[in-house]
Amino acid sequence: MTSQLVVSKILGKQPVTLQSSKESVRKFTEYLKKKFLSGAGINELSELRCCFVDNLLRKCADQLDLKEKIPDLALVAVGGYGRMELHPYTDIDILVVTRTPLSDDMGELVSSYITMLWDTTIDIGHSVRTVDECVSEGLGDITIATNLLEARFIYGSEETFLALAKKTCAPDFWPMKEFFRAKKKEQEERHRYYNDTVYLLEPDLKNNQGGLRDIQTIVWIAKKLDGSANLRDLAAKGYLTPTEYSELTTCEYFLFRTRFALQLSIAKNDNRLLFDRQKKVAEILGYVGEGNRPVEQFMNRFFQVVRRVDEITGVIMEILEERIEGPGPYGKITVIDDDFIIRGSRIDVERPEVFAERPVRMLEMFLDIAQRPEIDGIYHSCVRALDSARRQIYGYLNENEDCRRVFLKILSNPDSLRFALPQMHVHGVLSKYFQQWEKIVGQMQFDMFHFYTVDEHTVMALQNIWYFTHDDGKKREFVLFNNIYHSLQKPMLLTIATLLHDIAKGRGGHHAVLGEGEALSFCRLHGLDEYDCRFVAWLVRNHLEFSQTALRRDISSEEIVQDFAATVGDEEHLKALYCLTVVDICATNNHEWNEWKVSLFRELYYSTQMALRQGVGHPIYRELQIAENQRYALESLTNTGYEESRVRMLWATFTDDYFCKNSRSQISYHTRCILEYDRSSDAPLIRLGQPVHGGVELFVFCRDKKGLFAIVTRILCSKNADIVEAEIMNTTDGWALDTFVLREDEGDQYIQNRAPSIISSVEKGLTDPNFKMPVIKPIPKKYLEFHIPTVITFLKRFKENQTRVQISALDRPGLLSTIAYAFQELGINIVGAKISTTGERADDTFTINDSMGKCLSEEKEKELSGLLQERLKIE
Repeated sequence: MTSQLVVSKILGKQPVTLQSSKESVRKFTEYLKKKFLSGAGINELSELRCCFVDNLLRKCADQLDLKEKIPDLALVAVGGYGRMELHPYTDIDILVVTRTPLSDDMGELVSSYITMLWDTTIDIGHSVRTVDECVSEGLGDITIATNLLEARFIYGSEETFLALAKKTCAPDFWPMKEFFRAKKKEQEERHRYYNDTVYLLEPDLKNNQGGLRDIQTIVWIAKKLDGSANLRDLAAKGYLTPTEYSELTTCEYFLFRTRFALQLSIAKNDNRLLFDRQKKVAEILGYVGEGNRPVEQFMNRFFQVVRRVDEITGVIMEILEERIEGPGPYGKITVIDDDFIIRGSRIDVERPEVFAERPVRMLEMFLDIAQRPEIDGIYHSCVRALDSARRQIYGYLNENEDCRRVFLKILSNPDSLRFALPQMHVHGVLSKYFQQWEKIVGQMQFDMFHFYTVDEHTVMALQNIWYFTHDDGKKREFVLFNNIYHSLQKPMLLTIATLLHDIAKGRGGHHAVLGEGEALSFCRLHGLDEYDCRFVAWLVRNHLEFSQTALRRDISSEEIVQDFAATVGDEEHLKALYCLTVVDICATNNHEWNEWKVSLFRELYYSTQMALRQGVGHPIYRELQIAENQRYALESLTNTGYEESRVRMLWATFTDDYFCKNSRSQISYHTRCILEYDRSSDAPLIRLGQPVHGGVELFVFCRDKKGLFAIVTRILCSKNADIVEAEIMNTTDGWALDTFVLREDEGDQYIQNRAPSIISSVEKGLTDPNFKMPVIKPIPKKYLEFHIPTVITFLKRFKENQTRVQISALDRPGLLSTIAYAFQELGINIVGAKISTTGERADDTFTINDSMGKCLSEEKEKELSGLLQERLKIE
């Protein structure tokens, strides 16, 4: 039975009444649902509903004699109705247009007509305008102009309709460039509203990035440009490749069917796939299985579709832009190498076969993107080349050693987190790199906590690392994170742990436990040291522990904190776990991170840090860490000509703590400096400029002497060098081995430029008995705005001849020098120190003893505490 016969049968020949129209709409909707469930095509059903509405509108109009009473009136379908896309409850937008203004009687007649349509229970949106008013309104509103672009005649005066079409198709009605820019801006704002992602867990079928509106946008622009009315026309005119046309029509059809099923299931016009609707829609579409399996299968397919729609429509938008705007900045070409060029600010390939011939070039391209901040996109021909090549790859890229080597370089470059790694995900390269990632693409998370799929959540967590440490606004908001991150010995391990922390979701069982094994395998495959492999695996296994302890347990309890400290083991694990927890939580949704969590997490971090410094817990894999640090540092030294016997002889005087608290590059650098240093010289060994922990290192090696720490800190304060970290250690044969990490607002280069002056002053301070110590300047007013109390805590004794004291106070110029001179005034020796500054707060731990080399008495502790409180008072 043809559409017209079906419609005629349902509408019947009787006059339209309130009851008959409602009954007709009900019967037609039931018929539509039955046809859909029996497998009828969506295009057929959309056209069928358009036919029904057309006939209903005409029947109502004839019943009121609109054509006779208003001869120049035309009924025009616009929007989705105009392009013959109507789903069961989609809005029906009509335009009542005339060439001349309506008289009062005519206006009342049109009002009666609209009321009659509303009584039918179909959702009518209408406008009543003259042709000139349509043009005027359209010129002022891109949405109205776009609706007019899809106008379709239904009833009345064809002459009026043609007059409207002639004016809205005229070159001065939204000139092409203005139309394109307006639609592009509209799309960008819409994407931004939906968080610039295709992976929202409760997506909007029409408006989400990668949704139906993106397909409609490229068709609208092409239609305005050269009359292309649909995807078939876009393919015929060369905008779409045959593969893209086939895929995009398949994707569009899937989205149409999903929208149809959604509207049937909720009996209203709504495009949001909310959690409570997904199961019913999945069932209607034929997905089966136990529990959440039907929803997982359906939504996984949905995310595959919208990701591909986003990729293809993005390519076509760029092609249309060049066609309309000209080559613009893309006309400027910079050559990178034989295979890659930069067009304006976008990377491109010289030959589309590059990736298929050598798949490792895919990864090398993203490494180029990470290393070149001037690149902010991938040119459309390059996107197509990537798409073509990834279809030809059998297996996974991580099976290739060269690919693993390049991928590790990408992970080790912090700048890859901002754009390169996310783009590897967007264009399916991460899925082709390792199978574990492919398994989590589009993986649902069935809770009210996460807004995004597992893969998108992970990518956002990775980007958070970059934003929290590079974006000025985020750096101010995440001060503690920023400072802790820059103190990590190996930030790349945090990157890898973040990449893998949810890698085992969706497999059944505890994803953190399963993920531990995946992390070990991944790290070992990529040639990481065994300690680093276990460090990453530990982070993945325990990535929920920090938040669960902070949010679910009483962290004011000393026992709880000590248990957590025992789990963490050492400060490096604590720092990495804190950072992973913060980026993880901030990537769940837009409101999960709040002042309450900031306060709780800060409290747990500091209390755990204090517990660890009291000796609670035991460093994880400590012996393995020491052995591997020594092995790699020794390899570096012997490769550059240093004798192994000399190196080991020197290292025999170093403590185990030294090899745990310094990185391999620091160990190698310090050793090299000491071996080249003439110990018979009176001058101390002082080096400044080695990059470390987000700053530059001042390294001091000399015979230990009283007041050494006080002298160095006072001089650095006078030079306006901010000490954010310090490690005070002694060798077993009486030499001081001290490191200070310096950072300045002006940047590390500023410190390095002043290195000769700083080194000269420190050397004089340590050797010249007549050297006049600089005076500490008054505390700048900006520091007075912070209200951080000074807290002096004497930690539990761990050695008979040593006392540990932790000093928490407002960081300010001269703080360390003031503390050191207080020690000196009371005849207290500094045996060791751990200095850490996070934003406006300093938490410094000193290992000290009295002038007799014994631990401090209770009286001495009280005297020291009182003196420090007095000297550190803010007035």
